[in-house]
Amino acid sequence: TRTFAEKYRLELDSDLPLVTARGLKTFKVRALIEAEGLAKSYGGLLAVMDIEAARLAFGKSGRFDQIDLRIDSHHNASLVTNDLARRLGAGFQIAPPSAQLESLKRTIAPFRMMLHFFGSIALVIAFFLISASAHSAVSERRCEFGILRALGGSRPSILILVLTEFASLGLVGSLVGTALAWISAASFAASAEHALLSQYGTAVELAFTEKNAWIPICSVALGTLVAILAALRP
Repeated sequence: TRTFAEKYRLELDSDLPLVTARGLKTFKVRALIEAEGLAKSYGGLLAVMDIEAARLAFGKSGRFDQIDLRIDSHHNASLVTNDLARRLGAGFQIAPPSAQLESLKRTIAPFRMMLHFFGSIALVIAFFLISASAHSAVSERRCEFGILRALGGSRPSILILVLTEFASLGLVGSLVGTALAWISAASFAASAEHALLSQYGTAVELAFTEKNAWIPICSVALGTLVAILAALRP
């Protein structure tokens, strides 16, 4: 498909090296098709070749690994699934495409939990580090605060001054940290997509899109809030 060709920078008559049952072999791109209809499978990342040639190249002579069926809209998917299971008997697995995606989601769920855990630990550590810095800063500027009080400054105004300072520092730190985290996460997502595609043969979109725009906003807001709360502690 053109989607596959664009992703891997291929053109018509380009060489496409693939690992086969007989080692690394080079294939030719003979045509480019649009990712429409059945070609939308696997996120449009699809390469098609003659079935007998594919069997020979990948050591699958006389065998099928998977058969994809498209059911007409006027048929009931559950009834068709049950009928196929009855006709084929044991030894065959019949499942909708979403079942494979759910399996992949369960595979990466532990990694997401681990990232959430370490993210929470990082927030707690940041809270105590900022709190210690705030305590040190307040102690060093005790005389300055005393002068402000003598000149008529109120406790709330001094508190607001300190909180504004640490909120600004927290905002800048959150912006820098979020930008670095976004770049790292995008790189990790691209690597994970490639690994899942290689292992399961299914394209899974992990990369960030406009639907995830709330993530950096929440990250910056949370970082700034943690800085303010830590500054209140001293």
